[in-house]
Amino acid sequence: QRANQRGVKIMAGYWIPHNSDFNFTGGPTDPRRVGMINDFVAYVNALRADPNYSAVLMIGLSNENNTHWCEWANQPFVCTPCDPNVQARGFYNLVNDMASQAKAGDPDPRPIIVVISNLGDIGNAARLANDASLPNIDAWGVNTYQGSSFNTLFADYALRSQKPLVMTEYGMDAWNEDPTPTA
Repeated sequence: QRANQRGVKIMAGYWIPHNSDFNFTGGPTDPRRVGMINDFVAYVNALRADPNYSAVLMIGLSNENNTHWCEWANQPFVCTPCDPNVQARGFYNLVNDMASQAKAGDPDPRPIIVVISNLGDIGNAARLANDASLPNIDAWGVNTYQGSSFNTLFADYALRSQKPLVMTEYGMDAWNEDPTPTA
């Protein structure tokens, strides 16, 4: 409400737990997958129903899931093999379908972005993280801590995607105060 009163636009975030298994063995109708999609659609519908929805500029899906593909398999006392490529394909397919269903029937849909760490999988067709595989994702959100410069980030991004780029986190990690850029 205060953002709307002051003309400030926000990005509403939707967390997808890092310890999720994105290998939906039941295919598109896997109950876990359907549940995740339905929960996101309900979230977007709740945003739309809010009288201050005009303050929502975009919706950000996930946060750095690309750095945690197999966490669910490595929990204590669990010995489950995990293929990061299978997890990535399941995740990107899921977020594309989440965005599609959340926008369905909305006369004024907000852009939906996927927020990842660094450039991660962006442009990787084998992981379904390329523009052609994600027609319902409007932009990429990137969390990057390269120090005092972006170095070649924007040139590297331009080689991977034609979608807009949103800097969702950037700078120098306060934990590591070394101003030397990291890859």
